[in-house]
Amino acid sequence: MLRILRGALVGAIALSLSATALAAPAQAAAAAEPDATVSPSFLDFGYVAAYDTSAPKTVTVTGSGAEPITFGQASITGAGAAFFKITNDGCSLQTLSLGQTCTITTVARPAPQTGNAVISLPDNSSAGSTQVSLSVYGYDSERGTYNALSPNRILDTRSGKGAPKAAVGAGRSVSLQVAGVGGVPTDASTVVLNVTVTGPTAGGYVAVYPSGVARPTASSLNFVKGWTGANSVTVKVGTNGKVDFYNSGGSTHIIADVSGYYSKGHGCCSTYNGGQYHPLAEPVRLTDTREWGSRLPADYYLNSVANWNASINPHIRAFAVNITVTQPTASGFLTAWNGDGYSLPDTSTVNYTKNATVPNFAVVPTMPCDDCGSATGLPSIGVYTSANAHVIVDLVGFYDDGALPNGLRFDPVVPTRIADTRAGLGWPSRLGPAQTATIPAGPVAGVDTWALATNVTAVLPTTSTYLTVWPAGWEDVPRPTTSNLNANAGAVVSNAVQTMVGPGNMFNVFNAGGYTSVVVDVVGTFFQYPPSSPDGWGAKAGQPARDTAAMESALAPTVPSPGRAKRL
Repeated sequence: MLRILRGALVGAIALSLSATALAAPAQAAAAAEPDATVSPSFLDFGYVAAYDTSAPKTVTVTGSGAEPITFGQASITGAGAAFFKITNDGCSLQTLSLGQTCTITTVARPAPQTGNAVISLPDNSSAGSTQVSLSVYGYDSERGTYNALSPNRILDTRSGKGAPKAAVGAGRSVSLQVAGVGGVPTDASTVVLNVTVTGPTAGGYVAVYPSGVARPTASSLNFVKGWTGANSVTVKVGTNGKVDFYNSGGSTHIIADVSGYYSKGHGCCSTYNGGQYHPLAEPVRLTDTREWGSRLPADYYLNSVANWNASINPHIRAFAVNITVTQPTASGFLTAWNGDGYSLPDTSTVNYTKNATVPNFAVVPTMPCDDCGSATGLPSIGVYTSANAHVIVDLVGFYDDGALPNGLRFDPVVPTRIADTRAGLGWPSRLGPAQTATIPAGPVAGVDTWALATNVTAVLPTTSTYLTVWPAGWEDVPRPTTSNLNANAGAVVSNAVQTMVGPGNMFNVFNAGGYTSVVVDVVGTFFQYPPSSPDGWGAKAGQPARDTAAMESALAPTVPSPGRAKRL
């Protein structure tokens, strides 16, 4: 008799079969032919987030006939077969006598729909097979989507905000509550911070990492004695919603402003709706005040504007930009925000000293440009300066509201060092003048990885130089004319970089002048959603097809003039 055990929902199934003895009820009479029973009668995986792998489920098969039952090779069949996978099979090609058992374990990885299938185990019974029904319900999840926030200061050791009112000593750490603070929900997976050190008594570095894990071999911000400077830090939220700040040398005050977060994902049918990331294959320069013939005046701000088309513009929620200040006439700071001229945040994005050139990466909320001439109504950000300075804004990508196709989502990792030329990691030696290193992302990247969130550091260059990072292996994507970080001779300078990766998950780092060591730490990856291989079961055969020309033509904006600088 054909045994079909029916289920109702679509999900992931895990079945593992191991031979054990199971006593049948004494009063039950064994069938006169080979036979078997299964428990449970069907595997219902319930609700599973689309393209996520469920917890495993196991079915036990018991010999129940007077004659031994022999099995062939188990398989999964039916309309939803692609949503399930056998991960442990202890029954195929086995023979069970009365009371003997084996197990099969299965998982589910559905698309956003219901899926049903059957585990079919051929046998020598009169029915010809033993079968178990599988069911799963796949739903869209917002895991890895981004939510922009107006910059909000959540840590300042000078005032005691978020931590004790005291400089952080050498070899000491402070733990900061980030979940549930500054607009970040309690279930955020990752936060985006702008971290500033001020008044260090000696050179060193700050490492920012999730609470509850061992401190990684990575740095987030490097500094020298007396320096005030910042770096963008994307960090996974740790135990109890906290992240840790470790100071390696001297004592220093630490400041952190939060500007956004990535979602951990919620259960089925939630109304949460974050945005996805759209990287540009090549950065687009939105603003360069050197072309104006004059610096941006102190206490003024400018609007940086980009224009795609009527289908894209209304859905843009944040710009990913590299902001550089150069040739300031005095020490000061830049603040990047959505450009609302009535509400400048009490935060900073870039700190600078007289005549310095300082970059910093930032994810900045956007708003329709107000009073911007022909650019009025287009997506824009504002950049304010406290002292006369030239300002450069390079767009490397944007975040949408979740409505545009082909966006990327974020998967955080504990900071992981993938390159250190001092140790021959990722590249065998320091970079010379006009030299390019091609670096593999390594095990942190997968088949659906399109981009990396990194911290790139130039270590002790022999002369002033700059580094440029871009995807490797794409003939139609040349080295950009922009830079990601600038470093003076003998300095140690870091900057956050979100870079796309090419075939083999490779990216390039170009050094303009002199010799310098380079360090790259990865804090997360951006993955394609939906994935290139929706069933997700095959071994990685190579990178998914990436039509860079089509992507670039679709996403590269035009740059209209927003008009004059504005006074707050």
